[in-house]
Amino acid sequence: MELFHGTIKNECIRRKALLGQVRAKAVIDSYIDFYNNQRLHSTNGYIAPLNQFIGRATEIHQERRKKLNQVKLESKQKYLKNESRILTNKCVNSHLSNCTLTNYKRHPVFSDFY
Repeated sequence: MELFHGTIKNECIRRKALLGQVRAKAVIDSYIDFYNNQRLHSTNGYIAPLNQFIGRATEIHQERRKKLNQVKLESKQKYLKNESRILTNKCVNSHLSNCTLTNYKRHPVFSDFY
Protein backbone atom coordinates (compact mmCIF):
# COMPACT_ATOMS: atom_id res chain seq x y z
CA MET A 1 0.00 0.00 0.00
CA GLU A 2 2.86 2.38 0.75
CA LEU A 3 4.29 1.73 -2.72
CA PHE A 4 0.93 2.65 -4.25
CA HIS A 5 0.85 5.93 -2.37
CA GLY A 6 4.40 6.76 -3.50
CA THR A 7 3.53 5.88 -7.08
CA ILE A 8 0.36 7.97 -7.13
CA LYS A 9 2.28 10.92 -5.71
CA ASN A 10 5.09 10.64 -8.26
CA GLU A 11 3.06 9.76 -11.35
CA CYS A 12 -0.11 11.72 -10.71
CA ILE A 13 -0.31 14.29 -7.95
CA ARG A 14 3.07 15.99 -8.43
CA ARG A 15 2.63 16.19 -12.22
CA LYS A 16 -0.73 17.93 -12.22
CA ALA A 17 -2.00 21.18 -10.84
CA LEU A 18 -4.71 20.06 -8.44
CA LEU A 19 -6.62 23.28 -7.84
CA GLY A 20 -9.55 22.41 -5.67
CA GLN A 21 -10.96 19.28 -4.15
CA VAL A 22 -13.28 18.41 -7.06
CA ARG A 23 -10.43 18.63 -9.61
CA ALA A 24 -8.10 16.62 -7.33
CA LYS A 25 -10.71 13.88 -6.88
CA ALA A 26 -11.32 13.64 -10.64
CA VAL A 27 -7.59 13.44 -11.46
CA ILE A 28 -6.88 10.86 -8.74
CA ASP A 29 -9.91 8.73 -9.70
CA SER A 30 -8.76 8.76 -13.31
CA TYR A 31 -5.24 7.75 -12.30
CA ILE A 32 -6.49 4.91 -10.07
CA ASP A 33 -8.53 3.59 -13.01
CA PHE A 34 -5.41 3.73 -15.22
CA TYR A 35 -3.28 2.14 -12.46
CA ASN A 36 -5.61 -0.85 -12.06
CA ASN A 37 -6.65 -1.39 -15.68
CA GLN A 38 -3.78 -0.36 -17.96
CA ARG A 39 -0.51 0.29 -16.14
CA LEU A 40 1.94 -2.62 -16.31
CA HIS A 41 3.35 -3.73 -12.95
CA SER A 42 6.78 -5.30 -12.60
CA THR A 43 5.74 -7.29 -9.53
CA ASN A 44 3.30 -9.40 -11.55
CA GLY A 45 5.28 -9.88 -14.76
CA TYR A 46 4.42 -6.53 -16.38
CA ILE A 47 0.72 -7.24 -16.54
CA ALA A 48 -2.04 -4.85 -15.52
CA PRO A 49 -3.75 -5.87 -12.26
CA LEU A 50 -7.09 -6.28 -14.03
CA ASN A 51 -5.61 -8.83 -16.45
CA GLN A 52 -4.00 -10.65 -13.54
CA PHE A 53 -7.31 -10.66 -11.66
CA ILE A 54 -9.34 -12.08 -14.57
CA GLY A 55 -6.74 -14.78 -15.22
CA ARG A 56 -5.16 -13.58 -18.47
CA ALA A 57 -1.55 -13.65 -17.16
CA THR A 58 -0.65 -16.98 -18.77
CA GLU A 59 -2.25 -16.02 -22.08
CA ILE A 60 -0.42 -12.67 -22.15
CA HIS A 61 2.93 -14.28 -21.35
CA GLN A 62 2.39 -16.89 -24.08
CA GLU A 63 1.59 -14.16 -26.62
CA ARG A 64 4.76 -12.28 -25.62
CA ARG A 65 6.92 -15.41 -25.93
CA LYS A 66 5.42 -16.14 -29.35
CA LYS A 67 6.20 -12.59 -30.56
CA LEU A 68 9.72 -12.76 -29.12
CA ASN A 69 10.42 -16.11 -30.82
CA GLN A 70 9.10 -14.72 -34.12
CA VAL A 71 11.42 -11.70 -33.87
CA LYS A 72 14.37 -13.97 -33.02
CA LEU A 73 13.59 -16.18 -36.01
CA GLU A 74 13.37 -13.16 -38.34
CA SER A 75 16.63 -11.84 -36.92
CA LYS A 76 18.29 -15.22 -37.46
CA GLN A 77 17.11 -15.34 -41.07
CA LYS A 78 18.36 -11.80 -41.68
CA TYR A 79 21.71 -12.63 -40.04
CA LEU A 80 22.16 -15.79 -42.14
CA LYS A 81 21.23 -13.96 -45.33
CA ASN A 82 23.78 -11.27 -44.55
CA GLU A 83 26.46 -13.85 -43.63
CA SER A 84 25.81 -15.68 -46.89
CA ARG A 85 26.13 -12.45 -48.87
CA ILE A 86 29.38 -11.53 -47.11
CA LEU A 87 30.80 -15.01 -47.60
CA THR A 88 29.83 -15.01 -51.27
CA ASN A 89 31.60 -11.69 -51.75
CA LYS A 90 34.70 -12.95 -49.92
CA CYS A 91 34.77 -16.16 -51.95
CA VAL A 92 34.38 -14.32 -55.25
CA ASN A 93 36.99 -11.71 -54.33
CA SER A 94 39.56 -14.15 -52.95
CA HIS A 95 38.88 -17.07 -55.34
CA LEU A 96 38.58 -19.52 -52.42
CA SER A 97 37.23 -22.90 -53.38
CA ASN A 98 36.20 -24.22 -49.94
CA CYS A 99 34.12 -21.37 -48.43
CA THR A 100 31.60 -22.21 -45.67
CA LEU A 101 29.24 -20.21 -43.52
CA THR A 102 30.39 -19.24 -40.05
CA ASN A 103 28.91 -21.10 -37.11
CA TYR A 104 25.81 -19.02 -36.32
CA LYS A 105 24.98 -21.29 -33.36
CA ARG A 106 27.57 -19.38 -31.33
CA HIS A 107 25.83 -16.09 -31.94
CA PRO A 108 24.08 -14.92 -28.71
CA VAL A 109 20.82 -14.01 -30.47
CA PHE A 110 20.38 -17.54 -31.80
CA SER A 111 21.62 -19.58 -28.85
CA ASP A 112 18.01 -20.15 -27.67
CA PHE A 113 17.23 -22.10 -30.86
CA TYR A 114 19.97 -24.72 -30.35
